[in-house]
This record gives sequence, structure tokens and C-alpha cells, in this order.
Amino acid sequence: MHTTLTAQQAKQARTDAQLSQAKVAQDLNLNRSYLSQFESGKYVFDDATLEALRDYYIEQGLESLATTQPESDNINQAIRLKDGFMLPDALPDDEAEELMTEYTDNRNEIKRLFSKPVKRGFFGIDPDKVEQQLNRAQYLMAQNYLIIEQLHGHDIVPLPKTGDQQKDKIGDYWHEQNTE
Repeated sequence: MHTTLTAQQAKQARTDAQLSQAKVAQDLNLNRSYLSQFESGKYVFDDATLEALRDYYIEQGLESLATTQPESDNINQAIRLKDGFMLPDALPDDEAEELMTEYTDNRNEIKRLFSKPVKRGFFGIDPDKVEQQLNRAQYLMAQNYLIIEQLHGHDIVPLPKTGDQQKDKIGDYWHEQNTE
């Protein structure tokens, strides 16, 4: 089993192999700026990308990366854990706190929307009201996905905050935001 490749290990391996970031990024079909941000501790790659990067450097003759290290020796100093999120050190604490607060508020509203009993009117369930609640929950879930991406250091443009009458686009699905 391989250990997680740290930013420092990746940068050192690339330097030792005398490879440019552009070459590594091209060979692995990565965005060069993401590789640069990863090496400087501002971006977190997923496990599959870290594994591909490790394998690539091993193929370049850097077998030292193939040895398994104890978990405690493998901590990436450019990453910190906070409330279950792996955060890049480059993300300021106040910005991380603001994003995590918004994430928690969204989760609470989603729970509220799904625990809310469906109101029955004279003609039964109002399908427009149900659709409105589902659209609001979908918007909040999409917003939370983007917040998680931002917390991991990925460059994501958040969904716009909207008023009662403004519309948002989630994929190809338009909806009116319910602000109840």
C-alpha cells in the first residue's frame, strides 16, 4: 500500500527527476497551475491523482517514493484538519471559518426542508410548493458542494446569492429560490 504523496515530496521528486511542472502536468493530463498550487500547499489533490503522481515519479526512477512510511511520518505540513475538512494552509482561518459556517447553515436548512410536513390544501398536496422546497434543497446542496471544493483549495466560483425573484442556474435546471 502506498502512502500519501506530500507536496514537499512531489516537488522534490520533480526537481530530482529534472522535470518541469509543464512536462509533468502534460504527461499526467493535469492542469499545470494546480500542480504548482499543490507543490506550494495551496491545493489538495484527490487520492487517485496523488497515486498517479507517485507512480509517475517512480517510473522516472525515483523508487524511494515506493517505500511505505509509518502514518505519522507521512503528514503533509501544508494541510491542516479542521472540523473534518482537510484545509490547505494557504486558506486563511477566517475565510475557512466563514465557509464552514455557511456549510453548516445550509445543512441545517436542508434538514429543515426535508423534515417539514407536506401541507395539504383543499385540493390535496400543492405540487408547486413541494417543487419549490425541492428546488431550494437542491440549490443548497449544490452550494455546499462548491463550499467543500473551496475548502479543499480548489478554484471554484460560488453560486450567486439571490433575492426572492432572481433565478439561479444549476446545470441546465432553472428554479426560483424559495426564501421562506
